[in-house]
Amino acid sequence: MEFTADQSELFPVLSSTAKPKSWFVQWIEATEKHGPLMSLPMVATTAAVSRQRINTLLNEGRIAWVDVAGNRMVPVAALDLFLSETRPIGKPLRPGFSEKFTAIMNERRSERIKAHQK
Repeated sequence: MEFTADQSELFPVLSSTAKPKSWFVQWIEATEKHGPLMSLPMVATTAAVSRQRINTLLNEGRIAWVDVAGNRMVPVAALDLFLSETRPIGKPLRPGFSEKFTAIMNERRSERIKAHQK
């Protein structure tokens, strides 16, 4: 993209940084190909996790991403797919814990019901 002398005076930043394949052009092309894109801070805020956790998920391949001028951008569809997966919240329980816990709670509940009926 070339500017005339008059335009260079009006837009000094554009004249010094404009390149045929600038990051903006790459972003437009990626958006046309993959749909709306989100930056990593936007993804972290939407997913309610840290930016570092998003980087880990991207590195593990659990969230798809697109390289736009050296920056990782996440298609909205990829984030939506990741968030729609059913995952337990919090730390995983020990094997068999939920069954034992449920049995104990059912026993306590039946004891309360019997005590209330007396």
